[in-house]
Amino acid sequence: MPTKTYSLGIITSFCGNDRICEAGGRSKIERQAQLAIAHAVNPGGALILNADDLAVADEGEETAAETIYYSVARSSPIIRAHLGQGKRAVTVSSGMIVLCEGQKSQPVAPVRSVAIALGGAIVFQVQNALAAVAAAWHLGVSPAQIASTLNAFSSSPTIMPGACNQFAVGGATVLVDRFHDAVSARAVVRAVRKVPNRRRRLVVLSEAKLDRITAPEIGRLLGHSFDMVIVHHDAQSHAAGEQNGVDPLVAKALRTSIARNPVPPVVRGVADEPAALDKLLQELGLHDLALVLASDPRLALRALMTHRSGAVAAGAGG
Repeated sequence: MPTKTYSLGIITSFCGNDRICEAGGRSKIERQAQLAIAHAVNPGGALILNADDLAVADEGEETAAETIYYSVARSSPIIRAHLGQGKRAVTVSSGMIVLCEGQKSQPVAPVRSVAIALGGAIVFQVQNALAAVAAAWHLGVSPAQIASTLNAFSSSPTIMPGACNQFAVGGATVLVDRFHDAVSARAVVRAVRKVPNRRRRLVVLSEAKLDRITAPEIGRLLGHSFDMVIVHHDAQSHAAGEQNGVDPLVAKALRTSIARNPVPPVVRGVADEPAALDKLLQELGLHDLALVLASDPRLALRALMTHRSGAVAAGAGG
């Protein structure tokens, strides 16, 4: 990537302050990618950084461009220090997204109006919105235009499959997110747990996407966050000593961790992802909230969009 070339760069997240993730083998490559982005922005441009992720916030020292931080908390020490120097940041204050420059501030829109964030409950989507607001601000887009776009924008299942797509299905809301890794799975599970006024919470995921280290933690989260867990096995090549493509110790660790919660959810095991989606659609009821951590997002999206009850893609859920 050429240095000092681009007028705008954005770095959103790097392990979300998870120390195990930061120590992993992939983190070195991702760190190099972050540095390349920071060095690629020209001195007259801007580098937009997530102040809520400390490994990302550090990149402010690596660029000659203006740094615009964003955070879900105006009380963030990084934000406060940045504004204390008269610099720009985008943050949340009293439920409003606010443009800040030094001591000056201008409200843009209520967090609850961000369509992709389910009333502001999905924190990582609020952070994504803040990054977009910072970019638009730097590019000269008016606050009114920014607010209108935040209210209208949805994660299109055709353009952005598996990017926390939202569907209304018979009075329930279904989110479809691609299962990247345990770190991203934790973020979306925690987000779903915070969405208010839901009758039940259901989740679909594959055991084959977990390992012996991540399965216990994911199991604890699922057990604490959902009323029903639908688990399936990826129908792919089986490793030696595994059944149905899943390490038996992973499956045991997942189920044991789910069961250790004071009020554990119902767990349903099915053969594959299509069967898991069929089971989910049979179970969904009015005011339910479901999360599909999809191994094959296109398969999941196709099942939802062709569901006989008339699933309708929704910008803000049902």
